[in-house]
Amino acid sequence: MQPSNLELKPRLAIPRLLLTACVCFAAVFSTGAQATLVGDSVTATLSSPNGIIGDPTPFSAINSSVLVGAGNEITPGDGSPIGTWLLSSEFIDFQASAISLRLACGYDSTGVCLTGYGSGAQYIFGSLDDSVGTITGFTLVHSGFSNFSASWVSLINTHTISLALDTMEFTDLGQGSSNNFGLLTINLTISRDQPPPDNNVPEPSSVALIALATLALAGTRRRGKRQ
Repeated sequence: MQPSNLELKPRLAIPRLLLTACVCFAAVFSTGAQATLVGDSVTATLSSPNGIIGDPTPFSAINSSVLVGAGNEITPGDGSPIGTWLLSSEFIDFQASAISLRLACGYDSTGVCLTGYGSGAQYIFGSLDDSVGTITGFTLVHSGFSNFSASWVSLINTHTISLALDTMEFTDLGQGSSNNFGLLTINLTISRDQPPPDNNVPEPSSVALIALATLALAGTRRRGKRQ
């Protein structure tokens, strides 16, 4: 005796639920495999071989272990080497795959708002995704600069980015020179490192896909037996 459609529906619901769960499982692990800076320790260096305008004494301030998490990692007066050099409105914020900075006018006696750092001054950000990925490129989002140039940012190697500070000029916002600032976000393109060729342990996403195929086959066989 052939079962009615009403009898089949509850039975077919179980494999369909399992298939749905497996698809979600695969999606979660695939997303989790993306490289991210969150939870990593990165380095930040403020280097100025010619000091600041008016005082050419060279200096280098290094924050050697910056834990990437919520909020701005480096701020004025935070007690860190770089924090002692930041103006009151400035900050450096490391994100999952980006570095955001607020840079302010520190010198304007010539009528042009500059950072105030001497020739050759730059930020260097290193150890970027050292453990799971490499940087293959970047894009920039900016505002508040009157002479913005993409050449300010350079990819030194697959884990290190530099930002030139000595030629920046800020747009006059009409609120006093000390309130002139620029915002810059460096969006990193991070490529997850592939496992070694001799690594026989499948990634979680591969396991999920295998389970998905197995469940699909099992569901097809169950339906075939009832016909």
